[in-house]
Amino acid sequence: LLSTVKVYGRDAGLLLDEETPTTATDAYGQSKAQAEGVARAWGTRTGCRVTLLRLAPVVSTQLSGNLAGLQRAIRRGYYVQIGDGQNRRSLVRADDVAAILPRAAEVGGTFNLNDGQHPT
Repeated sequence: LLSTVKVYGRDAGLLLDEETPTTATDAYGQSKAQAEGVARAWGTRTGCRVTLLRLAPVVSTQLSGNLAGLQRAIRRGYYVQIGDGQNRRSLVRADDVAAILPRAAEVGGTFNLNDGQHPT
């Protein structure tokens, strides 16, 4: 199951691991946490291995969503830096997600997936 780090309900730049409690308060994070629970229960009931990948925001060479909007704003000169510009954001490349899926499925468990870089 592809999930999201939004299940943690955190907006601050904290280091999270798979043992961090899932305390999402928004509908998106809560729905993903509930889907994880359904998948785990199904795995327990059927004896099937379940793998949960909690993804950081996914990027590719062709940006979409909020990142595409940010890129357009920067190109048009509308970007305004707030604070010292050192806010860090974890990301994960779409091709890395595709590459890890078969290997993660063989193992089972819950994994946070990001690029390990946390750029500003």
